[in-house]
Amino acid sequence: MNAYSRRFALLPSSIGWAGGIGVALLVAAAILGLTLLLPAREESTELSNETQQLERKLATVRPGAKPLASLQQQMDAFLSSLPGQDQINAQLTLLHEIAARNHLVLRNGEYRTTSVKGGSIGRLQITVRAQGSYTDVRRLLQDVPAALPALSVSRLSLSRQKPSETALETNIEFALFYRRAET
Repeated sequence: MNAYSRRFALLPSSIGWAGGIGVALLVAAAILGLTLLLPAREESTELSNETQQLERKLATVRPGAKPLASLQQQMDAFLSSLPGQDQINAQLTLLHEIAARNHLVLRNGEYRTTSVKGGSIGRLQITVRAQGSYTDVRRLLQDVPAALPALSVSRLSLSRQKPSETALETNIEFALFYRRAET
């Protein structure tokens, strides 16, 4: 053991200052490689795997789907996805049913229509008040997009009289987009 410690003690004097700098650079490069390059390489591999999984998912979502050829076809497809003007009452009934399912009663409703002259899309602005728990309001807002894709939330206001109350006074403003009847 003693012979090895003497050799190790003589090592710096035998390699000189240039060799010491070289050893220091070699150690620094090894540390840099271990701390920066290996994690980056692992992350790159993970991202590559994730990209491949997403590409496989995308291929299964719409197999054989053809892109729409023109802007007019895209516009026609969008318009056909909106409810017609004659379906507004059914859409409002469904909104009230979803609210009732979530233990909320929509009251004090105000309804205003807006549309551009000559445009084919109309907008019905619906402002309602509801009273219920935060959980009930949140469930309503989660259920609405799946059942009524043409309905969006424009404004939401929650208030409570006292911090100890569980019931919230909620004002919700919806916008229902619809296909205008051709005149």
